[in-house]
Parts: sequence; C-alpha cells; structure tokens
Amino acid sequence: MVSLWPIEIPVTLFLQSLGSWLTLPMKVFTFLGTEEFFFIFMPILFWCVDTALGARTAMILIFGSGLNSAIKLVFHGARPYWFDTRVKALSTEASFGFPSGHAQTAASVWGRLAADVRRRWATIVAIILSFFIGLSRIYLGVHFTSDVVGGWLFGLIVLFLFLWLEKPCVAWWKRQSFAIQILLSVGSALLIVAMGWLSSLAVANWTIPSTWQANIDVTAPGSTISPVTLDDFFTIGGVWLGLVLGITCLYRAGGLRPDENYARRFATYLIGLLGVLVLWYGLDIILPAGATVAGYSLRFFRYGLVGFWIAYLAPALFIRLKLAQHSIGQA
Repeated sequence: MVSLWPIEIPVTLFLQSLGSWLTLPMKVFTFLGTEEFFFIFMPILFWCVDTALGARTAMILIFGSGLNSAIKLVFHGARPYWFDTRVKALSTEASFGFPSGHAQTAASVWGRLAADVRRRWATIVAIILSFFIGLSRIYLGVHFTSDVVGGWLFGLIVLFLFLWLEKPCVAWWKRQSFAIQILLSVGSALLIVAMGWLSSLAVANWTIPSTWQANIDVTAPGSTISPVTLDDFFTIGGVWLGLVLGITCLYRAGGLRPDENYARRFATYLIGLLGVLVLWYGLDIILPAGATVAGYSLRFFRYGLVGFWIAYLAPALFIRLKLAQHSIGQA
C-alpha cells in the first residue's frame, strides 16, 4: 500500500488544482458520511418514516463502523497530507486512512436504503452519493484513492452480507427468549470492544513515522494524529447494545407506527432529537472521559443510552403522548 501512495498523490493534487470553489460542495458530500449526519438522519427514518427500515439501516451502519475502525488499525495507513506536504489539508483527521469510513458507509448504508426502496432511481441516487462522498475525501486531502476504493469494496461486502443473512438471523432472533436476547446483545457489544483491542495489537510495537508529524506541522499546523485509540470501539459497542436491546424491547411491546399527521411526525422528531442531544452532548460534559477503565466504561454507558433512547425510550414516549401508535412490525 505504501508503494501506491506516490502514484496516487498526483490524483489528489489534480483534484485540488481544479479550484477552491469545490471545497464547499465537497464538504457537503463529506458531511453525508459523518457520525453527526447519521445521528440526525437515522432517527428520521426510525421515528417518522419506517421503523423497520430505520432498524435495518442502523444495524448495518453500526456494524460497518466497528469493522472499519478495526481494519484501520490493522493496516495503519497514512493520510495524504501526512505523507506529502504538497497536499492541502482542506480537512483533518486523527485516525488512520485505509479504508475510507465515509466511502464504506456510503456504499453500505445508501446501498441498503436503495435495496429497500427497490426503484431504479434509488439505486442511481445511491451510486451517485457513494461516488461523490468518496471523491470528496480525495479532494479534501484526507484519503488516497486506494483508501476510497477499499472503502467502497468493504462497504459492498458488508451490504451483501446483510442482504444475505438478515432474514434468517432476524427469524432466529425472534425465536429466542428475552433473557437470551439480553445476553446476546451484551455479548455482541463486548465482542465489538474486544475486536478493537485485538486490532490494536497490530500497532502495539509500531511507531508513527516522525516524517508524518513533521509533514502535518506544515500542511495542518496545530493538528495532531492519535490513531491508536479504543474510543471508537466503546462508542460503537455502546450504541450497538442500546439499539439491539431497544429494538428488541420495542417489538416485544408492539412496535411503532408513525402517525399519518405530518405535524405529529415533526413533533416526534423534535422531541426525540432533543433527547439525543441531551444524552450525546449533555452527558459528555458531565461524565469524565479519558483512556481509563472509568472513562471507557462511561463512554460505553453514554452511547448505550443514546442507542436505547432512539430505539425504545423515545418511541415509548411518543406512544404515551399519542404522537404515534403501536404496530406489530417486522424488524
């Protein structure tokens, strides 16, 4: 992979030479692959459009994010602006580069939505979004072309696995007792954390090249790189646990059917989003963080609450407030 980087740098330089007028639209496309965007978009699907579709999309998003973070540690690849001072750092990242998480998420999540819609226009939109989200990462100087292509490939693999295994896995899950479902939810979340720890062993005896930081001091003064961290895995594991438990509890309670009145749907979204912001940002201020047992545990707890709020607590509140109704659905 290192041998490809000098060959790929001209691609980045060519895209950046097209002009600064591209920076804003490219940052917009990049935003469509960020954590912040999906924390805004996923609840719209789940609460206001189709709960089952929202659940399926959330699962593929969270699983793919955990896989991407693990692969990044295994390959521990540089970002273009870490590698070559000619590259403009129009955006900065602290994690490793390969594969592109934005490209992977675009291919899997937008592809999953297109598979559900089953319309030609949806497939075309998914392809266009995936292409430009990936292209934006190259233009902004945060990914090599191989990072983006690798992200697309891993995203398609995740997508096809989900489309293949989803129905039999859901059918099997529904046959389990609630106690077994709880144990499996906790166990799978801890496996995500364990996957992060095992992946970190790939860089246990590896040292970040001094030239990378020296180049960053030129291309992005003031920014640093801290790619070896378990933060993402505790975040993803917590959200996974909250979502899986929440979705399970919701469907055992009768599911969720959004109200036909669009004003009520908008009200559910505002109320639900307020809860997400309180748990996501509010608890981040209150609870201590850091690379300690306590810090990781509280991060896991906080994101678990976010997931459980989205999947169960908020829908239960909507039903109590008569903003939505129960509905026996298929997750």
